[in-house]
Amino acid sequence: MRQLVCCTVVALLAIVPAGASAGVSSRADRVTAANAFAERTLSFESKRVSAEERSGAALLARRNAAQSCAAVFTSAPTNRHEDLRTMYFQYLSGALWSVDAPLYRSWFSDLRKSGRVDRFPTLARAADALKRQYAVANHFYKAFPDICATVIEWRAADWSEAGRRQALSGLRGALKDPPRRGDQSRLVSAAKQLRSYAREGKAAAKILEIGMDEPDARVHVHTGCDTVGRLLFIDEYAKECPPAR
Repeated sequence: MRQLVCCTVVALLAIVPAGASAGVSSRADRVTAANAFAERTLSFESKRVSAEERSGAALLARRNAAQSCAAVFTSAPTNRHEDLRTMYFQYLSGALWSVDAPLYRSWFSDLRKSGRVDRFPTLARAADALKRQYAVANHFYKAFPDICATVIEWRAADWSEAGRRQALSGLRGALKDPPRRGDQSRLVSAAKQLRSYAREGKAAAKILEIGMDEPDARVHVHTGCDTVGRLLFIDEYAKECPPAR
């Protein structure tokens, strides 16, 4: 998803520049603001890690549900496998997101509510950029809540191009809060400020650089080498799983 979010950010540029907060001039102010940002970021990460068991269970439940329509995936022509890979990956990512999304939302909201962060333009703009990143992630991770219904409908359309457009329609549409030009550079600048001024700035900067992303590795952690995964992710599962039949 990381590459997908990045490319989407580039493609959906807005022309309105981010608003600027009042400047912070002294080093002491910068240290205070950076520490406030870092503390809230590390608190978010702690909550996210604590929720990994729940998000992992949600992922397993979705993966198991998809096996009930494995025959539909198997019946698809090979030239549809790439689209099905995207759909299945977003479907599984959405399971993690169902648990993590409220934590991400609370994170950027908490950052923006801090008067200390708000007075430091570099960090305030980064918090706003995270909010827009959230909109992108939320758009993609919620695109396929029921993968079986989607692929069954596509098969009913004989795997046609019109059916493909309908199947992928969840990935299209306007975002309520689209990314802006320069959002990624705002996050990079904020990470630099965290490393320069915050006591735990390096750890916080690393989290900020990842942003609103469900790690690919978590999605690809599989139990029992599921049928759909073996079919669509041959390279990822080749060493652990026999080919699907």
